[in-house]
Amino acid sequence: MKTRLPFSSASSTAWTFSLLALILLLAGAPDLAAQNTEPALSSSFFTRLSITGLSHSSEPEGYKVYSSIHLEVSLRRPITSALAMELNLAHESREVDWMGPEQEESLGSVELLPVHLLLQYHPPLRKWHPYVGAGLNYTLFWEKSGELNSKKLSPSAGPILQLGVDWPLTYHMLLNLDIKFMRMQTDFEGRQKDQIELFIHPSAMGIGLGFKL
Repeated sequence: MKTRLPFSSASSTAWTFSLLALILLLAGAPDLAAQNTEPALSSSFFTRLSITGLSHSSEPEGYKVYSSIHLEVSLRRPITSALAMELNLAHESREVDWMGPEQEESLGSVELLPVHLLLQYHPPLRKWHPYVGAGLNYTLFWEKSGELNSKKLSPSAGPILQLGVDWPLTYHMLLNLDIKFMRMQTDFEGRQKDQIELFIHPSAMGIGLGFKL
């Protein structure tokens, strides 16, 4: 028997307001902590090429979401010498299949717009800079094709964990490796007018460049 968290429009709204509040905090945190932040600390902009895993988890069972290769951008702003906040945006295209009794059938594709907001801890190391982060993921399912084009897919909100490392290439440029673990879920109406719950638990691994602003 599977155990899962309930997902409703009310909880989605609560997550949305929480996300907006944290974005406002991200915008104002460096100013509020200016007296405790060293002048050398600066914001950074990152571009990454990321690949995600696929998922076979659904209720009822039988639906599969394929992996994605996509670009993402991030803005990291320091709070102190050890703490930072990162706002991450990505655009993914996912194929969705139904594992029928006789053969696998394509339901079409869906475009995802994940927004991640993370609080990061950066231990004080000189030559390389690992970090760990945790926060919120909010994902919109918007452009659709095939059979999914007529379906309304609900947005998703959930936790996200992050591990990564920065290697300085120059004073203003960084090589970045980043791994995220997140939970996504969307609901839509199936062929038999039943409610399908599609669970996406991807891990995303990215590599890219960071630029100090």
